[in-house]
Amino acid sequence: MASGRQVAEENLASFVAWLASKSDDDFREYVHQGKLKRSEIAAECCFGKSALVQNPAIKSALEALEDGLSVGADGKLTHPAD
Repeated sequence: MASGRQVAEENLASFVAWLASKSDDDFREYVHQGKLKRSEIAAECCFGKSALVQNPAIKSALEALEDGLSVGADGKLTHPAD
């Protein structure tokens, strides 16, 4: 059985691969009340939703992603520089 550290590293690799597979336009599908839908992200990454808050590397990457995107009144995600 894999150790907790190994599982955390595998989950991070899965999250990074998921991030790389998405474009800015793709993220619009994940917006709910100004945040990205954690349950959908976790399901697509094949790990539990808890990994998004308990794995510090995933948590900070997700926060950085959300900080880099902003949601307009129309619900569309944009970069703050747009």
